[in-house]
Amino acid sequence: MRIKNLRKVSKRAASFALSAALVVGVVPAQNLMPTVKAADDNTPYVISNGRMVYASSSVENSDPSYAVDGSTSTRWESSWNNKNEWMYVDLGKVTQITGVKLMWEGAYATAYKIQFSDDEENWRDVYTNNSCKGGNETIDLSGSARYVRIYMTDKALAAYGYSLYEFQVLGLNGVTQRPVDYGKNIAEGKNVTASSLRDVWWMYDDNGVIDQSTVLAKNAVDGNMNSYWTSGEKDKQWLCVDLGRNYEIGRVIINWASDAGKIYDIQTSTDGNNWTTLYRQTKGSGNKVDNVELYANARYVRMYGYTRVETGSGFSINELQVYEYKNGDKKVTHNIESLPQSQVKKTANNKGSYLSNDMYEAKAKLPVYAADNIKVPVESNDWWQSILINKFGNMLSTLPLKTKYSTKGLGVLTATEGWLPAMGETDVNVSVVSETKPDFYIMPENLDTASACDKVMNYSDYSVKVGLCDDNHVAMQSTHVKDSPYIFTEYGTTRTIYISSSADAQCFDANGNTILANNLDKITADHIGLQVTDDDNKNGTKNSTSYYCLTVPENTTFKKIGSYIKVTFPSDDGYMSIGTMQAKNQLETFFAHGYAFVTDTTVTYDYSDDNAKINSHYNLTTTVKRNGFSNESMLCMLPHQWKNSTDDNNAFTTYTSVRGDLKTIISNKFTTTKTFAGLLPTFAIPSGSDFDSEEAQMYLAQLDDATKNLNPAADAYWEGKNLHPLGMGVLMADQLGDTELRDEFLARIKKILVNWFTYDGKEDISYFIYDNNWGTLYYAQSEFGANASICDHHFTYGYFMFAATVLATYDEEFYNDYKEMIEMLIRDYANPSDNDSEFCRFRSYDLYEGHSWAGGYADNDSGNNQESASESLFSWVSLYLWGTLTGNDTYRDAGVFGFSNEMDAVEQYWFDYDKDNWVKEWPYDVVGQVYGGINFYGTFFGGQPLYVYGIQWLPISEYLTYYGMNQERCAEIYQGLLDDTDEAMKKAVIVARNEGKAEEEIQTMLDTYPQADTGWQHITWPFLSQTNPTLALQKFLANDDKVQKTDTANTYWFINSMKELGTKTTDIVATGDCSAAVYYNKNTNKYTATVWNPTNATKKVTFKNANGTTLGTATIGAKALVSFEVYKDKKFNITQAQTPEISVPTGTYDDTQYVEIKSSTEGATIYYTTDGTRPTTSSKVYDGIIPVSSTSTVKAIAVKDGYITSAMASSTITVNGAEVSKNTNIALGKNVTVSSSENPSVSGDKLVDNDGTTRWSSEFTDDQWFNIDLGGNYTINKVTLDWEASYATAYKIQTSVDGNSWNTVYSTTSGKGGDEEIVFDATTCRYVRFQGEKRVMQYGYSLWEVGVYEAKKVEQPSFSLASGNYSGNQKLQISSATKGVEIRYTTDGSTPNENSKLYVPSITLNKNTTIKAIAYRKGMIASEVTTATYTINGGSTTEPEQPTEPSKPDEGETTLVNVAKGKTASTSGTETDAMAAANAFDGDEGTRWSSNFADDAWISVDLGKTYAIDKVVLNWEAAYGKAYKIQTSTDGNNWTTVKDVTGKNGGIDTITFNTVNARYVRMQGVKRGLPYGYSLWEMKVYGK
Repeated sequence: MRIKNLRKVSKRAASFALSAALVVGVVPAQNLMPTVKAADDNTPYVISNGRMVYASSSVENSDPSYAVDGSTSTRWESSWNNKNEWMYVDLGKVTQITGVKLMWEGAYATAYKIQFSDDEENWRDVYTNNSCKGGNETIDLSGSARYVRIYMTDKALAAYGYSLYEFQVLGLNGVTQRPVDYGKNIAEGKNVTASSLRDVWWMYDDNGVIDQSTVLAKNAVDGNMNSYWTSGEKDKQWLCVDLGRNYEIGRVIINWASDAGKIYDIQTSTDGNNWTTLYRQTKGSGNKVDNVELYANARYVRMYGYTRVETGSGFSINELQVYEYKNGDKKVTHNIESLPQSQVKKTANNKGSYLSNDMYEAKAKLPVYAADNIKVPVESNDWWQSILINKFGNMLSTLPLKTKYSTKGLGVLTATEGWLPAMGETDVNVSVVSETKPDFYIMPENLDTASACDKVMNYSDYSVKVGLCDDNHVAMQSTHVKDSPYIFTEYGTTRTIYISSSADAQCFDANGNTILANNLDKITADHIGLQVTDDDNKNGTKNSTSYYCLTVPENTTFKKIGSYIKVTFPSDDGYMSIGTMQAKNQLETFFAHGYAFVTDTTVTYDYSDDNAKINSHYNLTTTVKRNGFSNESMLCMLPHQWKNSTDDNNAFTTYTSVRGDLKTIISNKFTTTKTFAGLLPTFAIPSGSDFDSEEAQMYLAQLDDATKNLNPAADAYWEGKNLHPLGMGVLMADQLGDTELRDEFLARIKKILVNWFTYDGKEDISYFIYDNNWGTLYYAQSEFGANASICDHHFTYGYFMFAATVLATYDEEFYNDYKEMIEMLIRDYANPSDNDSEFCRFRSYDLYEGHSWAGGYADNDSGNNQESASESLFSWVSLYLWGTLTGNDTYRDAGVFGFSNEMDAVEQYWFDYDKDNWVKEWPYDVVGQVYGGINFYGTFFGGQPLYVYGIQWLPISEYLTYYGMNQERCAEIYQGLLDDTDEAMKKAVIVARNEGKAEEEIQTMLDTYPQADTGWQHITWPFLSQTNPTLALQKFLANDDKVQKTDTANTYWFINSMKELGTKTTDIVATGDCSAAVYYNKNTNKYTATVWNPTNATKKVTFKNANGTTLGTATIGAKALVSFEVYKDKKFNITQAQTPEISVPTGTYDDTQYVEIKSSTEGATIYYTTDGTRPTTSSKVYDGIIPVSSTSTVKAIAVKDGYITSAMASSTITVNGAEVSKNTNIALGKNVTVSSSENPSVSGDKLVDNDGTTRWSSEFTDDQWFNIDLGGNYTINKVTLDWEASYATAYKIQTSVDGNSWNTVYSTTSGKGGDEEIVFDATTCRYVRFQGEKRVMQYGYSLWEVGVYEAKKVEQPSFSLASGNYSGNQKLQISSATKGVEIRYTTDGSTPNENSKLYVPSITLNKNTTIKAIAYRKGMIASEVTTATYTINGGSTTEPEQPTEPSKPDEGETTLVNVAKGKTASTSGTETDAMAAANAFDGDEGTRWSSNFADDAWISVDLGKTYAIDKVVLNWEAAYGKAYKIQTSTDGNNWTTVKDVTGKNGGIDTITFNTVNARYVRMQGVKRGLPYGYSLWEMKVYGK
């Protein structure tokens, strides 16, 4: 039996199982500390380290390259079957050889020969040993050769193969660089100290004892490259070695592990206290040797690390080496560049700010492996970025090819659709995997593998050029094109390359005949075929065959040596295209196109809002390497492409892949076309009978309560999760007419966004950071690597953009202040520009693959990945909505492009909508994570099916309806969730029982297992509602209290919308520059359009059928979200009634306001409310002036038959009138009875004990009450409730004089808790009762204190004229000392009441009149009646008694006319010559003036002479003035402001003022409503 310690396991990654044929390997020479160093150029050294090495065979994990890697911890081992085996090394050139050193493992050769060759064909024996004893042998030789071989003929252990730790060839002046003699490492074994040691959870044993032996500081000076020191996981760490005395130091070498310093200093000191920085590195990277020549006289040497390559790691050094200065050497000094200085960058208007150039916040790895021409911004999040951050990048999955560089050269393989590994009894989370073993390698001659790496040389939209480099040159370059069957390699000055394979490889010609079959066969050709057969398949059987076409320059030589091919180009600038074929007979076709080398790739798109078509164009640019050959290459079209194109009709061949069939066309371009079915922020208010607006209001109250006390989030992703429900809440509250709640949600959004859009110093936790190394924007703290790995930016910023869009729709100040910050988010994650100096184009989006990637670096051999496809989709939704709001077609079109393609890609690759992409064995209806080369069922946070499906459906918003357009598949997917969950639970039970868990424990596990109806219902039920809304609504109504409170309202809204609307459709498409979509309800056979117009201008939407025929139009008012029926079989033209104008804008006023409401839609009926509820056709009809004497929200809609109901107008008028109640709480100390108390300590008397620390708490049911006996009758009008956390959302306040008969004075279904003050009409009572109807929590009602207050009485009205005789008409003013009253009066001698005539200032007395007046104020006791009698002599009855609108300054007897029409105009500037100032005075409302884009722009008119003027009318286009001044002048130089105008919102502004004499009139802008200029259709000036 073999001795166990003879079988050392390789510490390297497992190599592939190799055949008995020739095996080739190259690895970097190890940076081991050699025991002997070359003293001078005449001393032999190891010239074989890292060179190409070939063997007759190898077993798994024992590659021949391990025999020349300089390490005795790895080894080569031959196969066990043959007695005759060999291995030889290519020294790179004919070299003088002085000896060979053999380091045998236990399986040594008892007989062998050492042979030399110059051509790999003819070998000469130079040494023979027929009695080898193993161990280490040093053999002196003399001679010259390029190739040195050991040929073994007899084994020491017959059952095994031959095994060598090292096969070292010694010689002079080899290609392998001579080791430099630095002398003795004076740091080795010396005392060393460190700032910290790694201390993480996995280093502790079960007893809580930590083992830090593997990370000690002394490990960095122990002379062993396999040990290391690692610091704690933080910045500002150091390692210091005490040399024992002062030395003249000439060199310091730091051998970094993967956890390296990004920015660090090498410092020296003579006393260990005062330090001098001699060298500074600002672009550090892992697994690198920093060999720094310097000069100092010092005892202490320190590495001081400022920042790390990667957060989550420390600083880790394998070995810190220090060498003495040698006399005669240069005393090297380094320029110490300044450390990066943190900067606070501000936006152009100084409103927004963010951090930049902060080295401690720049947490991403550095893109160090790139050519000098790669400048910031550097593209991230694509499929090739691992090359930028790793010495050798991860495998590139371009499909059908996969490639990877290593010290073996370029590895190439062809991937198929892959396979599903055998699933065990309890397996749930599985992957479809595909091939990973390279079919062959291409290795350029004379590559120094010790310093080799790959680098990004250039890139374009879907290609990357990679260089294989060493310290001396670029050995080869290869261009990798996404979904091209070709790789294009170029070799510069490298004349010879090697093709090697560990599989069965054969060459063939155009006729399919085998060539280069025998050793030393040689041909001269311009192309050959390569057939490779290996076992990289599910069963591991050697029957997987791939075919390749290798196209090269004319007169290229191919030579068979063993089982590899040596390729020699006829001159410099050699090249080879490698095409993967489906069969041998395709060789000549691939050859014909193999000279068309791709130099550029582009993806462009165009969107037409005339037909809602999005066209995506994919193009290659090629250069033809050989005259007379085609410039056309090939492109493999992915399923989401060829299913939306006709360019695949002439497909040349089809490959299988993990993405589905790749249809391959011979062409440099193709185009896809899709119909855009529209996107909306949410649905218009449902009008179906199942929708209850009061219920919706209650659910919004839950959202209000859940978001009241949001703390600033440090992780923007979770902040985005806060923002989305608030944004949806705004839209729903607005539709419901709850402007108060809408504005509250807006305020919360604004607080969050402004917090993020401003950097407030070191204590700030919510801010953005610009990374100057990549050109990207991230945030300081990220659970998912948005900073350190540039992950998930589109997920996070999609949420932010949605909220910003909603807020900017209503808050123009926010829009103007923070637009630059908002659009910086766009520029980071979805920048449509390829000419931005700060951000790359479409960071997260793979332009060819059709979907986004979440990873910043694609640093996985399976490729980049994305989990939450829906959050990616939502990021496009937000971009589209922002473009729609702002009128920025570039952003809008980019949103359409990205969403349309990604939606299709998600359906194809995450859900296999057509059931033709996945391997047939795939057991699920979803892929949880899509990688470049595999599919995985699972998530990063949990493998339960609910999470795997649900993560593809959030957040819930209107875009989700695209899934439902295929009803059958959508239903299957939901059923798949249910089936997968059942199966996963069964498997979980098996696992639990196998683990010996008790049945009770198992049942608990099942009860808490995440399921569609018990977890994430706010996601699952809306998805279900697309195919079964009735069932979804039933589930919701039965379990609405189980839905998370931030999403209950949105869930209810979505389900009801689906029940009413049906399915999104393209039978009818909406075109134009509005956000719109059309749905079809098969049950009602009804098409419904929903349109969102967030702008201040009216928009026209045109509806067309699938053939592009216009069916009808709809004209939609500003700021509208509406639904209406459209028709497929008849023409229609629909207009939305114009939004009413409320004469008194939102604001605070001292006294009663008289409100007029108008609509410019002739014949429209206006319905209004004054209590804040949404007006409907059941509300009051406006028929005259409305008095607002106390704070009220006036809301109005305009309705007309044949028209879409207008958007709602709203004005919240705050009247600072008199206090309505007395100050004394008359409930204190009074008797209280209650329905129940939770316990005696929270009894009812605590409600009126005047102690804010005691409380009443009821039992845990809704029907609870308390009753206060005031002890006598009082006239009251106010009750206050001071709630503890468990408040009532629905309740009534009732009063009684006898304790038996109750009158409800107030009721609500949307209680908000906290301190509530309820004012109602004054009522006389003895008893006051609270009747609870619905609790917010599962506990009882809980109140600290209750207050009851008496009503005050209104002061009696007074008249401006005393009773008496008067001549002619008289103006009478009526007022009250009580502010905020409504005065009613009579003129017939009767006593006035609240139904009498409303007093509107002022009354005209034109006949004998007795007036009686009374004043009312809500909640107060009405005033006494005031009476006056007037005798009018000679009065005129033509003048009305009361004005029909609020009084304005008298216009006099002369009619005013527009004196500005046609007059001379001037302006501060115009947007274009076509928008001149004269257009505003030409009487034509089809022409307009548009100013320069500045707040202080102005327009003036010269009236030609002086007029007495008192009115200016401004008819605004969409770009209105929010604030401006009307100014007049008599000379055109000196101006007087006659009216300051603020708070305007466009439309027609009628501005009146006291009459003034003027010749010149000017509108002087103060603040624009939009970011454009001011724009007026007409400006009219009225005078006489």
